[in-house]
Formats: sequence, C-alpha cells, structure tokens
Amino acid sequence: MSNLSILTPSEQQTFDHPPILPVEIQSVCFSINSSLEKAINALKTPVNKVGFLLQYAYFKACKRFFVINRFTQDQIIHAATLLNIGVQELDLASYKKKIPFEHQKKILKLLDYKPFNHKVTAWFKEEMLRWVEQQIEPKQIFIQTLSLPQQHKIEVPSYHRLAEMITSAFTESENGLLIKIHNSLSPEGKRLLDTLLMEERDFTSQTTLNQLKTINQSLKPKAIQASLITFKNIKDYFLKLKSTVDILKLSPHSIIYYSTWVQKAKLSQIKQFPDEDKRYLHLLAFLQHQFYLRQDYFVDVMLKCVQSSKNAVAKKLQESEILTRTERRKAVHYLSQSHHHQRRLIKEIDKIVKFTVLTDKEKIEAIQALLDTYALQQSEAEKQKIGLYEKSLDSLVKDENYFNHLEKLSIPLQRRMAQVITALEFHEDSSDKSLLLAIAYLRENEGKITQQVPLRFLSKEEQEALWDKDNKFRISLYKILLFTHCVDAIKSGTLNLSCSYRYKAIQDYLVDDKTWKNHRTQLIESAGLESFSNCQKSLENLKQILEEKYQLVNQRFIERRNPYLSVDEQGNIHVTTPAIDKDDTEYTAALLEQAGYVPILQILSDVERITQFTQCFKHHSIKHVKQRPCTEVYFAGLIGLGCNIGVRKMAQISLGIKENTLLNAVNWYFNLKNLQAANQQLVILINRLNLPTIFLADPEKTHTVSDGKKINVRVESLMASFSFKYFGRDKGVSVYTFTDERQALFHSLVMSSSEREAAYVIDGLLQNEVVKSSIHSTDTHGFTETLFAATHFLEIAFAPRIKKVAKQHIYAFSSPKTFEKLGYKILPSRTINQKLIKKYWDDILRFMVTIKLKSATASQLFKRLSSYAKENPLYQALKEFGRIIKSIFILTYFDDVKLRKRIEKQLSRIELANRFSGTIFFANHSELNQATREEQEIVTACKVLIQNAIVLWNYLYLSQLLANCGNNQERQDMVEMIRNCSVIVWRHINLHGEYDFKRQAGNNTPFDMERILALKIGQTTD
Repeated sequence: MSNLSILTPSEQQTFDHPPILPVEIQSVCFSINSSLEKAINALKTPVNKVGFLLQYAYFKACKRFFVINRFTQDQIIHAATLLNIGVQELDLASYKKKIPFEHQKKILKLLDYKPFNHKVTAWFKEEMLRWVEQQIEPKQIFIQTLSLPQQHKIEVPSYHRLAEMITSAFTESENGLLIKIHNSLSPEGKRLLDTLLMEERDFTSQTTLNQLKTINQSLKPKAIQASLITFKNIKDYFLKLKSTVDILKLSPHSIIYYSTWVQKAKLSQIKQFPDEDKRYLHLLAFLQHQFYLRQDYFVDVMLKCVQSSKNAVAKKLQESEILTRTERRKAVHYLSQSHHHQRRLIKEIDKIVKFTVLTDKEKIEAIQALLDTYALQQSEAEKQKIGLYEKSLDSLVKDENYFNHLEKLSIPLQRRMAQVITALEFHEDSSDKSLLLAIAYLRENEGKITQQVPLRFLSKEEQEALWDKDNKFRISLYKILLFTHCVDAIKSGTLNLSCSYRYKAIQDYLVDDKTWKNHRTQLIESAGLESFSNCQKSLENLKQILEEKYQLVNQRFIERRNPYLSVDEQGNIHVTTPAIDKDDTEYTAALLEQAGYVPILQILSDVERITQFTQCFKHHSIKHVKQRPCTEVYFAGLIGLGCNIGVRKMAQISLGIKENTLLNAVNWYFNLKNLQAANQQLVILINRLNLPTIFLADPEKTHTVSDGKKINVRVESLMASFSFKYFGRDKGVSVYTFTDERQALFHSLVMSSSEREAAYVIDGLLQNEVVKSSIHSTDTHGFTETLFAATHFLEIAFAPRIKKVAKQHIYAFSSPKTFEKLGYKILPSRTINQKLIKKYWDDILRFMVTIKLKSATASQLFKRLSSYAKENPLYQALKEFGRIIKSIFILTYFDDVKLRKRIEKQLSRIELANRFSGTIFFANHSELNQATREEQEIVTACKVLIQNAIVLWNYLYLSQLLANCGNNQERQDMVEMIRNCSVIVWRHINLHGEYDFKRQAGNNTPFDMERILALKIGQTTD
C-alpha cells in the first residue's frame, strides 16, 4: 500500500526543505563555538567544512537534517563566508555518499541529541499505534509525533519516513484486527452478521441493519417499548458474538470510528467490501457501539422518568401540605391542650402521693376522684377527635402521604421501566449486591413478584411501608422504590453498567492499575506532570504562596490601601469592583459598513481563499482517498446547518447545488473533528494578525472565558430538559462556548441545560489545539473546588467571577487562631487536610494523567467522580487540594481590582458572542431540530465556524483600512478607537436571501495579506 496523503505536496516540500531563517535566528544557529570550531577544523576539504556547518546550523534550528542539494545558494554562500572559504572552491556535488551521514553522527553528539534509530522507531511506533487506536486523523498524528523528538532531544526524521510509519501503524492496527476476526469468528457468527444485511420480506424492504441505526428519543411508553424490542435484538446479537468482541478489545474511539462508517454507508457499500473480515469488523463494531449506546440511552430514560415521578410526588406533597395546613395546626393545638391537661393531672396525682398526712387508702381515693373528674371532662367525641388527630400526625411522621403518592405513580412508571431495568447489563464487581439481587429476582420472575422479594436495599421505614393496614404487600410501591433506588445508585456510582460509554465505574475510565504500576513515571512524563510528582514539595510551595497572600491582603486591608474590601461583624468578606466600560460596536460597525452589505457567501469565500479551511473536511474513511465535493458544497452545508435553515431546504433555495450532492457531503464530511479542525484554521490566522493583539491585557498570557447559552429544542430529545425560566413549558439544551481576548471562538459543546457547566470547562481547554489558555474565567456557577484543582495541574489560572464571598470559602495550612493572633482581619475558615491529600496523591495524579492523555474526557470523569460525593476518597482529596488553589485565587481576587475588571471584561465579551450566536442561528425560530448530542454539536460547530469567519473577515477588513492609512498618526488614532470597541459586529452581513453558488466569486481576494501581516501595531496596556 502507498503512503497516506498526510500533507499536501506543497506542505511536504516545505517540511523537507531548509527554511529561510530570520536574521536573529540565523545568527544564533550559525554561531561557531569552540567545540564546533574544533570539529570543523578536523575536516580536510572546504566542501566538507561548509556541508558540516550547514547541517549543524539547520539541525540546531529545526532538529532535523536536510538533503544537501536542497540548500539554496544564499545559504551556501553564508556558511562559506563564515568559514572564510571562497565560493569558487566549492563543489557540493562531491559532498555525498557516507560523508554527510558521518557528519550527522558528529553533529548529534555535539548537540547532545539521539539519532532516529531502531530503538526510537519502536517507541514512535508504539505511540502511533496508541493514537491510531483512538482513530486520530493522520495529519494530527503527524503533528503529535513531531512533539516527541523535541521533548526527548531526538532527531526529527524526514516526511517520507514519518508518513511511512503512520501508514504502517494504520495498516498494522487494522490487519491485526482482521487476523483476530479470521481466527475467532465462527461460521455461525458470520451467518449471524450476514443476517444484518438481509432485506425484510415486507413492504418496507428495510434491512435489519437499517432498523438498528436510529434511536427513538421519546419518553412515551409505546416508544420505549419499541426501543426495548430493538435493544433486545441488538443484545441477542452482541451476546452471541461477545467472545469475538472480547478478543478484538477495540478502544472506544475505534468502536465509534468503524461503527460510524456503517451508520453513514449504504447497504451496497457495505456489501462491496472485497475482504469479508473487514466487513465483519465494521459490523461487529456497529453492534458493540449500538449496545453501549442503547444501554446509556435506557439509563437516561430511567433518570428522566424517575426524576419526573419524584418531581410529581414533591408537587403533590406540597399541594397536600397547603390543603391540610389548617387541619394540622388544629391537631397540633388540640393535642397540645390535651397534653397540657394530662400534665396538670399528673402533677395533682404527684402532690397527693407526696402528701404525708393522708393514708395510702385516702391517697388512692383522692387519685380515683381526680381520674373520675378527668374522665367526665373527656367525652367520647373528644376521645375520638384526639385519636383521629394522633393518627393524622402519626402518618406524617411515617411519611404515609409520601409513600401513598409514590405508589399512585408506580403503574405509569412500570409501563416505561419495568422491562428496561431487567434488560440492562450491570457490572457485578462494582455494583451494589443487594440491588443486583432485587433486579435478578425481577428478571427471573418476569416482573411478577410476591412478598418474598429481596428487601435489603430498602431502609427500615421503607420496608415497614410495604404492608398496608390489612397487612397486604404493596407490590406497586415496592417496584417504584426499586426504580428510585436503582437510579440513585447509578447517580452515586454504586450501580454501574458493564458495557457503556457514560455509566461505568470511575476506575474503568482511569488508566488501568497494571499500566499505572508498570509505567507510572513514563505516563506522568508524557502528561507533562513531572513537576507534581512530589506531593510534599508541591504542598510546601503552595503553603508559602498561600500564607504570603494572607499576609499581603491583610496588610493592605489594615493599612486601608484596598478601598474595595470590607469585613462585616460575622467575618464575611465583601468586595466591590468599579464598573467597566463595555465594548462599543458603533465605531467598528461604521468602518465595516463602508464595505456595503456583504453576503455571508462572500465572507466564506474570502476567508476560504486565505485559509483554505475546507481542506480540513476529510472523508470519514481515513485510509481511502475520495473525490472531494467542490468548495461551494461545503459552504452550502455550513450555512444550511449553522444558520438552522436545514440541509434539504438549503439545496432547494440555492442555485448551483444539487440536493443529493449536498446530503452526501454533509453525511461523509461534516463531523465534529473536521469542523473543529476547520475552525482552528481560522483561529490560527486571527492569532497571526497584528490587529487582534490590541485587545490583549498581557501579551505574555492568554485570557480565555466560557459561558452557556440556552437554546430551545423543537424535537423530542433526551438531551433536552425542562426549565420554565429559560424555555417556558418547552425543553432545551445549553450551548457552551469558549472565546479568548482576541474574540475568536475556539471551542463549543452542547450539554443538558440541567447539568452544571463546571464539568465541561476542561474539555474546552484541552480539546482545542490552537489557543493555549493562561487564565480562564467563567461565571459564578461555572466553578467547583475540583475544577480549581484540575486547572492547577494544567497550569492554567482559573479565575471565575465571584459575586459573594462567605468566610467558609477560604482555607489555610495553619489554624485560623494562628492568623487571628497575628491581628489578621481576613481569616480562613479551617485548616487544609494535608494527610488526606498526601494519602491519595497518587490517585490524583492518575486521574489527571487520564485527562491529559485524553484516555477519557474530563467531563466523563468529573460527572462520575462528583456523583460519588462523600463516599469517594479520590473526590474528597481532589476537592481538598482544590481548596488550596481556590483560597489563593480568592485572596488574589480580593486584592487585585485589575484582575476583577479583566474578568468582567471577558465575561461581557462572551455575552456579546452569545448574542451574535443568536443572530447567526436565525432560521426555524432559532430552535434546534436535532435530537442527539452529536447532531446538535455538529450544528453548533457549523454556527461557530460562520461566527469566526465573520470575526476574521472583520479583522482583515479593518487591518486593510489601517494598512491603507495615509500617515502613522491617522493609523494610531484609528487603532485607539478600535481598541475600545469590539470586532464582533454583524450589522454589515447579509445572512438572508437567495444563495447563488453558480456565480463564482473572483479569484482575487480583497485583502493584501502581505501588507496586513506586515502591519505593526503598538501593544496595549491595561
């Protein structure tokens, strides 16, 4: 097989040819020290000396060697001049055979670098295979591979050698899987897989495979039952083929890659595989993916349905409480009065007993007279009323109303969940045994139960409630209690699925025990966490920083040098921030409107000519080159999805675009990975421009920010949640977007509107390859103590907005009394538990290595970890460590008004970006029409790509205006005006109307990139 086309021919040429070095770098690389001079003087001929110096200098610059005949005459003359050798003496044609290779060995030794030998090749191959298993795109593997030599001082090989190794890794990985299938898949297994491709003999003419591709998102009982039938069919296939699946050991990335191909492909394409083992590999992955996906789907169904029932019970109890409040007051008052009479009677009896003048007989007679009088006062009606009141209050104590309401909701819930819970495959070793026993009983008896059911998972009070007044077992109550306990256990991590993407035990996501024990040091090094390997040293450094912060903040506060800080009588801290000037858009809007009303198609065309971002749209099949659609098809897809018009409608209202072509392109080329790569191309160019730097508060640091925007979902979707505040009676999701000071949107994701945003912050910071955040801000609800801990390990300063600071938010290594004795006014609430952190430090490192190496997403880990709450020591240790980092930040926040203003500035910018988002996503009432997270994220990524195209176009247009300014003063005045504005302006963009793709845009861009990139702009100061 020929090598994969990883780089374009021009990129290959650039990589394998010596670059033109800037003067300052050239002077450093060609500088001749004593050891280099000695090595050169040992050579005999002028040609060898010049060749040696050229190879040395360019290796020093690029960490790789170049073929000598690729050096330009200018480079050769420069080297010869430095060595005082006449160019006429040189004939580089004689610098060949073994001589250059011998020189390379000497150069490596001089610079203390390792050669790219067989040992290094084996290590590279191991890393490449790991990336191939994650189905990372070849070009990305190529880029990641280049970082390995730089980290370990190893020679960088040629493009051809790297391409050959990457191609070999893909081939070896897949061939290994095919051999496993060939050796393990039985004839019966093959026949079973072939049945997936057979057409049903009914009027639908559908194959079994096509019927398995869609998951109904409805929570209606009939829809759930239909999905359950499909799931049982998939489960039957999966369990029969599980022995082969277990032998394959596909990574989640590989499962999704091969399965997605089947999902997108037509039946004819699947049948056309020349190698049947390859067809079976794709089908096995599809079944495994569907089994995992549907298990997660049914857990989502359970979570939604049980939560809905809980909400209904809470509402009923609230209504019942309102209705019976008067009666309960009467009961309490009446019983209180009765109790008062009884106490008075007891006191009178006590007096008589202690009265020494009376004989025992007289005492008894006196007591009897008292009791007779009390009995006459208590009529039969009074006794009945007291009995009823006592019974009423007793039922409240025993939660009878709660259990009664719960029982009434059991039947509707059983219709949805009774068979679901028994169909799921739970992981026995990491799940609650008492619940597994109850589920097994339900499964074995097909839902028909008696009072002999397992009860260990229930509390004593719940067990008592299972029998009614007539001592009859309440079957419906038992079932709904089982459902609620199962859901609570799934949330808390005590009931886990064995085959799942999202509901496995936390330890199943982390680097496995064996790998961690055997390769701990290498893994920590690969994750870039070497500086944290020593827990004691890390804590000592943080202790010093924290105590210095306490001293500084208190000193400035006591000396009244911080007018924005105050402490109330309870010790709570209050901090104010001067109002910031929000970014204006009028000036930039007026400048941009000089271009007229610019169609969105022209924006995309102009940006494409400069960035060629559509080259990032790769066909789903990594190893096979497909005929690409024309550029206009990608534009149509982006507008159709990103503006919410719809792909089919986009084809119908456009000229020059065929519907089938557009649908096929969106199907095979529009995935999240491609869209993110295309978006990064735009962000890269924004970062290269000089104009965006005027918005940087600190040129050495990148301040990023993230925030969510609620969007209605029109179709039935398990992702969508109710929120009357945002959606009224409808459902919706939250689109979480990341941007930086340059106002480029570098990442986006979709999550349920009921989820906490903090779990997704790390995903956005790690899953982009362009923007490396130094400081990251969120709104108040976007942070947790565990997030402070994680960002510290990523070496990102987490800086959320804090609206209210209670005393209990800050901690210290020393006790609060120690600080109080020093006369401090800003005091910690308690001491950090260092023992807990030290005890689980290794587990914390393992957790962070898993995130840094992207073995699992941060959101997956955080959601599973936080569900364990107090039961999980890793969660508690990570949270305790996060309290140190949070305390340092809060103290900095108290004392640094500029930081607070920067945070506010960034948050106001992302609010503007969210308003901009609503303008782009204009069609169909700005409601999502997609049901699954994947579909919703693709739409969101298209929208963000359009937003960034407009931001980039705005920057280019403004840069062109600046480049064309007549004098420096005029340019500087314009820069100062733009500095106080925003480039997120869209008034000049035409998003509506007819889309004509037949009318080709001119080949000439309106932007002079040479002048724009050469534009020099003074740096801002904050």
